[in-house]
This record gives sequence, structure tokens and C-alpha cells, in this order.
Amino acid sequence: MVEDLNKNVSWALIIILIVVGLYLAVAHAFHEQIGLGTNHTVHTIVGIILIILALVVWYLGNKKKK
Repeated sequence: MVEDLNKNVSWALIIILIVVGLYLAVAHAFHEQIGLGTNHTVHTIVGIILIILALVVWYLGNKKKK
């Protein structure tokens, strides 16, 4: 049961990281409107880092199964 919960939490974390990462890396149109400023380079870098972090979480989760 605990393993199922950990698996669900891992998938939720991966999905959240990917969605937020993609938003920051791709959707620049609304940055000024929601108060994130105009420094798009920083947002892109942070978005890419979040996507990479999601891949690391996924990789580590699959590595534990083997």
C-alpha cells in the first residue's frame, strides 16, 4: 500500500514539474500579465531545469523497481 502511494506521489510530482516547466519554458505571452516580469531567459532556464528534474524523478522511480 505504501509503495502504491509513493508511486502516485511520484507521478503527481512528475506531472506537476512537467506542466510548470513547459509553461515557463514555452508560454511567454502572459508573463507580464501575471507579474513574472520580462526576463524570459530566466523563465526558460528554470522551465528546462524543472523538466529535467521531472525526468530525474521518473528515472529514479524506475531504477528502484529493478
